[in-house]
Amino acid sequence: MDMSTVKIILALAATWGVGTKHGDIPNAYVKADKEADLEILLQVPKGMDVSGDTVNELEATNVSELALQLRKSLYGHKQQDGSDLVVVGVYIDDLLATGTNAAAVDRFFKSLGSLSIKDLGHVNKFLGMRVAVDDDGSYVIDQEGAINDLLREHGLDDANSTRTPIGADCYEVPTTDSALLIAEEGEGPSIRSFQSLVGSLLWVARCTRSDIAFAVHKVTRQTHQPRVHDFKLAKRIARYLKGTRKYKLCMTPTKNAGKSVTLESYSDADFAADKADRKSLTGGVIRLNGMAEQARELLGIRQMLCEVGLPPGLPMTLHVDKHAAVRRGVIPESQAHRCAPQLADLMTKAVDAAKLALLCVLMNLE
Repeated sequence: MDMSTVKIILALAATWGVGTKHGDIPNAYVKADKEADLEILLQVPKGMDVSGDTVNELEATNVSELALQLRKSLYGHKQQDGSDLVVVGVYIDDLLATGTNAAAVDRFFKSLGSLSIKDLGHVNKFLGMRVAVDDDGSYVIDQEGAINDLLREHGLDDANSTRTPIGADCYEVPTTDSALLIAEEGEGPSIRSFQSLVGSLLWVARCTRSDIAFAVHKVTRQTHQPRVHDFKLAKRIARYLKGTRKYKLCMTPTKNAGKSVTLESYSDADFAADKADRKSLTGGVIRLNGMAEQARELLGIRQMLCEVGLPPGLPMTLHVDKHAAVRRGVIPESQAHRCAPQLADLMTKAVDAAKLALLCVLMNLE
């Protein structure tokens, strides 16, 4: 389970109006059952790439004649019918569960009692994220505690905060502070301390703080051979987090809760804006990395929502910034439309303080 799935589970809980429970698996890797004697075969899902050589090797004429063998210890199988649905996410030895009915979630944890799986009750902290439920049923998550620990560990408790995590000059090739960091701990910043700081920033960005995603991406590319200016950028991101540590990501229930949901996607690319290497950066935001990547993830989330009985309305909207395609005539007929701010700019660009604040509000991060 990745962080996107965690947020989807919390969003489902808000939509269904059912609490989310937290579980813990002691000795997780020794709990899997042996393969059952019953053999279960699955149809090859649409979109799965099966090479012609594989089809020939299995002595089939086409993909429709193939099947996948289910590994019970990894995926389980359907054992109980009923209208109630329980969605469970697993991150190593932590469980996050919600469902269409609170009683069904309770029964799920009770059924796992023989495996000594602990029912930790309604989730209030998960993977370093604080989880709370507002009076209107909205789920609110933040990492204020993790940010405080980050600042304290790296001696930035008393540092001055800043309004943005990265400046507009980030696209230029640095001409100062180009000395390499020292390998071992001593006077001045070391490679190890830089890598530790960047790792902490990366986790915060992945979990709740999309507003630092672009800046963190810039520093993670330099962890193998960091320089002084890279360390200064990492500290700037931390100082920005200090001033915004109370930011919370809010997931509000929809008005048509329990019936359907709306998926909306934003995709953007910087088209080789970095003058140091001229590599393009792609990013996206989905509300519930190039356009093709974002569309693929959008379809995956739609399939998951359909399986839990919340089919998104069609068509799904994908907001894409394609000025280059228009200018070069790839799109022969085009019209200009004034539109809402591009949320994916958070992932691909250094934006000023005013636009950053606006995008955070639109992302329900405030």
